[in-house]
Amino acid sequence: MSITDRRRSLRHSLALDVALRVGVGGDGVRGKSIDVSRSGMFVVTSARIMEGRRVDITITGPLVDEPIVTSGIVAHHMPGVGIGVRFSHQHPRTRDLIGELVRKMKCL
Repeated sequence: MSITDRRRSLRHSLALDVALRVGVGGDGVRGKSIDVSRSGMFVVTSARIMEGRRVDITITGPLVDEPIVTSGIVAHHMPGVGIGVRFSHQHPRTRDLIGELVRKMKCL
């Protein structure tokens, strides 16, 4: 089964600034999203963050009216490329902000 087959939501190409914090009180790293959905995103980063690790995520960029803060689990790691993150434990407001972002992408 491919990664695309396992996704719960259709992803939309979208370049956003992403700040990641690995684990509780862990190191911060930066990256860029290349696609986003209601359930996750792929982040281009040179950081080595292994599958199964929890990450705190802050998303900013031109289409984001206010920073989106959420968390997720690294679903897959592609060395030298980046990570696929599945969002988890989303506050309803965060879920709404991500949904709004995805709707904006559908309109472009």
